[in-house]
Amino acid sequence: MNHTRGFTTFYHTRGQTSDSWKVGSWSAIQDLIKKHFGDHVPYAPNDPNTQPYSEGQLLQYLYNIKDRKKQSGWFAAQVFGPGRCEIRENPGNSPFFLWID
Repeated sequence: MNHTRGFTTFYHTRGQTSDSWKVGSWSAIQDLIKKHFGDHVPYAPNDPNTQPYSEGQLLQYLYNIKDRKKQSGWFAAQVFGPGRCEIRENPGNSPFFLWID
């Protein structure tokens, strides 16, 4: 919260664990669950047994990443790519401060 306070510009990368960015059916991510977790099947998000900071966030994360196919769509590329551009585009700016979190 308020991570942008005091900065001239900022970039926000969507889709980390609890970011309710995308939604979909349970079946839309079943293949991803099987790929990453084998036979363990987490509870569906509306199941009363869902743990909000474990299975619930895991399922949200899988919804968020299910369409990412290329390396440029993953979080490291989305975070460090704009950071690299800022460094390249501001060689003469002084003072210069870049925070990557």
